[in-house]
Amino acid sequence: MAGDDLQPITACIWILLRRTRKSVETTPVRDANQATWAANRRGAVDFQRRIEIRPPTMLAGGTWPLRAPGKRMFQHWRRKPAARAAPGPQPGGAAPASSASLLVAITFHYVASRLFYLLDVVRALADFPVQRLDVIIVTNTTAPSERNSISDLLAPLLHGGKTVEVLPCPALAHPHDLAWAHKPLISGRFLAAGSGYTHFIYLEDDTRFGYANFCYFAAFRPKLAPSGLVPSFVRTEFSLRDGRLYSTDFLAPFTPDGGPCVAVDNYRFCAVDFPYCGLFVLDRELAAEHLASAAFRPESSISLAPEWPIRERAAMGLCWTAPPPGFRARYVVPVERNSGVVPGCCWVAHLPNNYANDPTTPYGKIPMSELASVAAASQHVLGKT
Repeated sequence: MAGDDLQPITACIWILLRRTRKSVETTPVRDANQATWAANRRGAVDFQRRIEIRPPTMLAGGTWPLRAPGKRMFQHWRRKPAARAAPGPQPGGAAPASSASLLVAITFHYVASRLFYLLDVVRALADFPVQRLDVIIVTNTTAPSERNSISDLLAPLLHGGKTVEVLPCPALAHPHDLAWAHKPLISGRFLAAGSGYTHFIYLEDDTRFGYANFCYFAAFRPKLAPSGLVPSFVRTEFSLRDGRLYSTDFLAPFTPDGGPCVAVDNYRFCAVDFPYCGLFVLDRELAAEHLASAAFRPESSISLAPEWPIRERAAMGLCWTAPPPGFRARYVVPVERNSGVVPGCCWVAHLPNNYANDPTTPYGKIPMSELASVAAASQHVLGKT
């Protein structure tokens, strides 16, 4: 039989086999499979919509708590999601951290070997889920090749409403004056009419500042404002000797009972003897206050912190400006009231880890787990206990 004569027979066999396959895969089975797939997809989409970042409820390690899926949650999976209200004031007057518009200044004295630290710092900022983020690298170099190396390294990290700019500052009387070159950005860009910025952040080029750190500040800044205090941070370093985290700047542990503090939620915000942290965060109200204070200029800042060198004074922000009665400084550090632990939401990594791994210096020798002593409720606590 010729090949052409077999074609009609082959076509009939193919049709019969296809009908047989459909009869094997019964309609109820197909419908069940499709229904299961659709239900799983609806559940996954609805579950994704229900997850929210809640800055005031961070855990001690700087992570977000995950709510276990209980009966109440599953009852809502097939319910039409309620319309979300537009972002508005949260308890205490704080706007959601995700609605913020940030101007970030980072001082970078150009050294090629330190680009690694700068990359880590900007990579952490790139993860901020905020409305707007503009990063300005304030640097001493005027060489086009060096400036391009900074831009080429950092620009791919920032997109979707996030930008990076390299701002050279060549006319410096002394290299240490570079630490003060960010101040005009506060008055000229951040506080400019119509800028739209909500927060200004100053960072040194080797201090990693994460989104959990910003959420912590945004949550507790308005709650501490009536007391005239500002939530602060603690620099940490990793020790290669024992694999533990140490405080960079504290020379001794502090006792929450040993000085004044303010109770807010589940924390006591305490005065500390070593408030330096190498960064500061300002909202518009704090920025206007900083602009009018002695801390805004190198010469006048000496009157506030005469023992601090010029670069440290550039990073002190409002630390020593108008502290409330009973407090040496404006900055306070949180301590969990039950455990006596300084929570991870205020830890910022000092990336070189040079003090913790240098046996000849007294800095970097206090373990973070022992930074605050566990103590009973303090008689110095102001407000609710």
